[in-house]
Amino acid sequence: MSRRSEISMLVTDESIGFYQYVNVPNKSKSGYIELEKGIVEYGYIKDPSLFLNKLKTLFKTYQIKPNRIELIVHDQNLLVREIEISKDVLLRKSIDQYLSEQQDKAVHFPFEKPTFSHYIKSNNEHSLSVLVLVADESLLQDYHDVFDRVGVKEVTFDLSSLSLYQLYTAKTKNQLKNAMLVSIYERMLTIQIVDGNLP
Repeated sequence: MSRRSEISMLVTDESIGFYQYVNVPNKSKSGYIELEKGIVEYGYIKDPSLFLNKLKTLFKTYQIKPNRIELIVHDQNLLVREIEISKDVLLRKSIDQYLSEQQDKAVHFPFEKPTFSHYIKSNNEHSLSVLVLVADESLLQDYHDVFDRVGVKEVTFDLSSLSLYQLYTAKTKNQLKNAMLVSIYERMLTIQIVDGNLP
């Protein structure tokens, strides 16, 4: 089994893929396993036991036993919004509190139970420009539950655009301020813009 304990993983409706970065030439590892139709649909796990079996097979085939997984949240399961927040409002509450209170008022999320993260893009004396990343909490929790059953101790979530950008800069040593990334999947094409290391 590989001693490296961290992998990045992307799940599509058709496959589970992973990448394990090692900072030694030709030592990084990657692979995938195909999924039968109906195990995952639109990024949502529909058959947890079959998904778990496929995950175990993937780990055994490539001799990996990660204790940390960075799950790449598929673009179709993520909403990115930029909002302005008055600094006066932030004197009384945090950004997270503000976003929670504004749900279905000023900020509309397409998920029944959204979970979000944010990055401050810029600020001036009156307001902050905040990049809000929104995902379906139940989708993320379903993955977390399956990973827990294979002994994964920590699960983090990332954007495909940032992961591709970071992989590109690590492999090529090119530091781009801006980039346009095009990803082609079996039934989908996505175009992502990275501007100043932010999506």
